[in-house]
Amino acid sequence: MTGDGRPPAPDGRRGAVLVVVVLVMLALTALAHGMLLSAGVELAASSAGARQLERRAGSAGALALTVAAAPAGWMDSVPLWGARSVVTARLGRADGVGTLRRLAREAWLAEASARLDGPGGSGRGAPMGALMWIMDPVARVADLAGVLQVDTGAVVIADGPVDGVGFTRVEPPLTAEACARWAALIDSIVAPFVPSVAWRAVAAGGPRLGLLAFDSLLARVEVPVLGGGSPAPVDRRGACEFAAPWNWGDPDRPTGPCGGHLALRSAAGDLRVEGGVGQGILIVDGDVSFADGARFYGVVVARGALRLEGGAQLTGAALAPGGAVVPAGTSVRGSACWVTRVLAAHRGTIGRAVLLDGAGVGPM
Repeated sequence: MTGDGRPPAPDGRRGAVLVVVVLVMLALTALAHGMLLSAGVELAASSAGARQLERRAGSAGALALTVAAAPAGWMDSVPLWGARSVVTARLGRADGVGTLRRLAREAWLAEASARLDGPGGSGRGAPMGALMWIMDPVARVADLAGVLQVDTGAVVIADGPVDGVGFTRVEPPLTAEACARWAALIDSIVAPFVPSVAWRAVAAGGPRLGLLAFDSLLARVEVPVLGGGSPAPVDRRGACEFAAPWNWGDPDRPTGPCGGHLALRSAAGDLRVEGGVGQGILIVDGDVSFADGARFYGVVVARGALRLEGGAQLTGAALAPGGAVVPAGTSVRGSACWVTRVLAAHRGTIGRAVLLDGAGVGPM
């Protein structure tokens, strides 16, 4: 109070401080609102990114399952450019769908996409795809240059018949019913005459079935045979013993317990088949010999040479880069149906999908 009892005059500095405080508070409030808004935007962006990553993960999982699901018997019925959904898979919140689309007889496009559950999860996203090769039995038959294929420069001694003239015929022990599934396709894309012997350059790794390398074929065969032996059907109480190494089916009794067994066997070295009868596919990492009247129906893929003796017979086709010896009294006869049957029977084992070089797997 002043001497006359009146209050002191306001200090101008105090008023200025008050104004500054008010302005600072307003600025802090505005900054806080800005930070909250920015945080909200970042949260929304993060949530959208997380949903996209979930969709991509779901698509990638569905694509992997789609690639792994091939091949299968139904693929024969898919027309060119046709498609079929093969996988519906749930991974976390993502529901993935995988589809196979046929681009050519052995070229396929695997496609996959995923949908999320919950808020903000509607709509498919992150589609992914992969180009791949899948063995088609009829296409493999059509690609055969001869019922016996050897490497360029290999020696072939054939005093016995090596016959491709009846390649598309159905002859005993086959029946028309056994070939009916593929008969129309074989007639439409396979020439009626296949040369008996064809010389083709073979890479150092050995013969191939399409894009299936020899070492890959060898590694996929679960039942090996060693050295030599005589194939014969093995059944116990009317049930065929499929895993018996030298049980190669029973082509002479197609309605018997082992009549439908088309064996898939491999040998890590030279193999000698001494008599007996069998049907299926042989993958031999060396030379393969048939002797003592042995009969085999199907496909032989050997890294070395093919030798027949003592009245042996091979019906189907053989890839033997090392050459061949087919003396009088033995024979190699081509059969499109036998080749198609045995390849179709084992497409799930030796015909698994091969991703095309340079195509890879990625977003579409």
